[in-house]
Amino acid sequence: MNQNNIIASMFIFQKSKLRFVRSFVKYSGSKIQFRNLFSIIIFIVMLSSWSTNITAKDITTYHKENFDNVEFNKHGLASILTKDGWVVINKKLKVVYVPFIYDNGPDFFVEGLSRYIDKDKMGFVNEKGQIVIQAKYDFVYPFEKGKAKFCNGCKSIQEGEHYYMDPKSGTWGTINKQGKVLK
Repeated sequence: MNQNNIIASMFIFQKSKLRFVRSFVKYSGSKIQFRNLFSIIIFIVMLSSWSTNITAKDITTYHKENFDNVEFNKHGLASILTKDGWVVINKKLKVVYVPFIYDNGPDFFVEGLSRYIDKDKMGFVNEKGQIVIQAKYDFVYPFEKGKAKFCNGCKSIQEGEHYYMDPKSGTWGTINKQGKVLK
């Protein structure tokens, strides 16, 4: 390939990146074959400059496609739906925690706390997304008058599309907002 071909290829690349790639690469099913060693070098160099122009889908894309926009609270957190489920993110689009799902969406804040999930256990976060009570319970109810019921080893019972915890199974107790078990 001579210098004129390189210049022509670079011009085509600016007009249509895909056309440029096709001039050096042969696609066969899911395999990519380069036409020669020079093609590999050009492809790598151009791909590295090309990749900086690619707009990757961010974590909010799926949510925006289904709900229009992402609304952050006064603490800079937003609940969004991803393809993998609900998460709470900060303004840097980093996942802060995974909320407990209640009634088809993230759990509500009750008495300033909301339930979250970590490794199949439940705990509580505050409105700033800070963990207040570590996730160590199989299930916890929301706080009511400063107390929340919890259970470990309890079984869920399905009734239609809803589930509830069997009060006859597992070990039950009550915690305060500091996570202290009450007698």
